[in-house]
Amino acid sequence: MVTEISSTPKTFENLHTLLSWLMGQFRRVAKEGGVILFSREDAQSILTAYETLAREEGQV
Repeated sequence: MVTEISSTPKTFENLHTLLSWLMGQFRRVAKEGGVILFSREDAQSILTAYETLAREEGQV
């Protein structure tokens, strides 16, 4: 079973909001079963946001 992710937000305020959104996706799949599929664009968007926010917040 494939569970589609909620649409990926275009921006995240901080690392907490990004990780909270991502964990929400995992919780939904854990509850409903199946797998998460990210498009290449969504995956790149999430990684870029994470890297940018981590630098801004001094996490890397």
